Amino acid sequence: MIFDWNSYWGLEDCMGPTTNLDYVQEVYDYYRAFYNRKVGVDMISKETDLQKYQIVVAPSMYINSPEMTTKIEKFVQNGGIFITDYMSGLADKDDNVYLGGYPGLLKNVLGLKYEETDALPFDQMHDLVSDGKIIGKGGLVCDLIQPQTAESLAHYSDEVFYQKNSVLTKNHFGKGFAYYAGVGWMIKLWTSL
Repeated sequence: MIFDWNSYWGLEDCMGPTTNLDYVQEVYDYYRAFYNRKVGVDMISKETDLQKYQIVVAPSMYINSPEMTTKIEKFVQNGGIFITDYMSGLADKDDNVYLGGYPGLLKNVLGLKYEETDALPFDQMHDLVSDGKIIGKGGLVCDLIQPQTAESLAHYSDEVFYQKNSVLTKNHFGKGFAYYAGVGWMIKLWTSL
């Protein structure tokens, strides 16, 4: 699992889309999911060689670079599984947002784009649906994802204005896969897929 200090600093006091972003909690939630399933986790930096791993998780990797994007693409092309989520890939090392749509330089490996993120009130959650069944809830932020080459694994429920927009995607890239979760505070979603 990548812990990125630059992403932490970039998100810690950000003013949008919500002030409720908590990078450390996001990393902890992923770590806890693996820990509860008795799966060992190495905490690594962006400088680590990814090729020795089967799965790399990069929670809210807000700060990205062309070099890191190439590293991730090579990792996935060679058969790795890359998992990331909302607020990832949006800005460079100077906190300048990449032009051309979101998720910035990660669009190719993730096989998706989105142009809008909705910030929810602190206590609001939306149902997440796969194959007609509610598989969890999500809140905090909700990306309105348009898959390009990615497969949609789940979408928002019919009750919200962005109904049927993808919320979880899987993109086949080379020999591997890249997953993207466009919502925060997922409850039960990862355990049901």
